[in-house]
Amino acid sequence: MSVKMADVSDAEGELRVEEILGSLEQTDLLPKEVCILDCFDKVFIWNGKDASEAEKASSEGFAKKFLETDPRGRSIETPILFENQEKESDDFKTYFPEWDNNCFVDPHQVLLEMAVQMKLLTQRQTIC
Repeated sequence: MSVKMADVSDAEGELRVEEILGSLEQTDLLPKEVCILDCFDKVFIWNGKDASEAEKASSEGFAKKFLETDPRGRSIETPILFENQEKESDDFKTYFPEWDNNCFVDPHQVLLEMAVQMKLLTQRQTIC
């Protein structure tokens, strides 16, 4: 069975679900959104760390509706599993062939943290 992914977003003022076409890419997982990954025998709901509460709250209902209306005759008992950005299970990651654990790392945040550490080291040296 083919794997499908859909994006749950309220970026335009109303909740919308749109299928993401093409091959699965980790870069399709946007921090400001929720994605539903339908693997037929299970459904993952991935929550981006900046997703709205409305997106998170509605995603399970959308996933259940997918199961109920799927013309392939899905069981409503199909497991729905929740994943959070930067805490993804190995099972979830296997659906993205090029998974990179550093994909969601903000390079500006890394530089800021390095600058703070360097400042702390400099302050320690002047005290001694």
